[in-house]
Amino acid sequence: MTGYDCFMSETNKTLLTGVFIVTAMIAAFMWFAQVEPTLSNQIWKFGSTLAALLSLGLVLWGHLFRADKVPDFLARDFDNYLEKQGLAFILYPAVEYGVCFMELWYQNRHASPCSADVVVRPARGFWLIRSKFVEMIFHVEAEPAAYGVVRLAIPVAEKLQGKEQMFEIGAKVKYPDGRGKLLRFKEGSPVGTLAIGITEEVARLVVGLAYGGLSSIYQPGRCPVVLPEDVATELPDDLIPSTETLWRLGDENNPPSIFNDSDLA
Repeated sequence: MTGYDCFMSETNKTLLTGVFIVTAMIAAFMWFAQVEPTLSNQIWKFGSTLAALLSLGLVLWGHLFRADKVPDFLARDFDNYLEKQGLAFILYPAVEYGVCFMELWYQNRHASPCSADVVVRPARGFWLIRSKFVEMIFHVEAEPAAYGVVRLAIPVAEKLQGKEQMFEIGAKVKYPDGRGKLLRFKEGSPVGTLAIGITEEVARLVVGLAYGGLSSIYQPGRCPVVLPEDVATELPDDLIPSTETLWRLGDENNPPSIFNDSDLA
């Protein structure tokens, strides 16, 4: 990732916008108010004007002249999505043969491969009590700029079916070869930092499902999901998650929309 790409992240563009607003207000006051032309006032006058113009120029440059190098498939189907350190993803429920599959659709924003563990668990309610719901662990192996999905079959208690469930999400992402060049510039909403309470190898042996808590999430992200109706309330413990890469760097054909591939009925 180049220094410019790192500097012009969505977070920094937001900060630059704030700098522009503040310095523009100061500059307007210094230009139009009747202030004495002292040396300090002149420094404030011209310094704030220069800072406002510079910050505005950088923001406009970031918006107008930086086009994505690869398609943003998540943005095609969703207005907003989540992210941890360059791996963007969204949680989405699907139904197949009367079974609820929780799907983690993801896309790597960088030109280097990454691996990630994403933990999803029910958020605490008003009385700080969590719903009786499985804690889900999604393991992602994302190729450079790859777009794909990890599917996990889950049981849904009858009393939760058809209702909106708020989930807490945390993730740990690794780029073994470094992040490389940034290929997509839109950032998702940040999720929490994941600290798995057991080793990653053991977490994968439990096939991504666990009751209770296998992990700690610091400052978790939150994602509401409407759980489907008329789905299984119990499932075998030995079901294996499936992973599918739908688009790789260099592919010419775009993958189908999420909404053409999932059945929520």
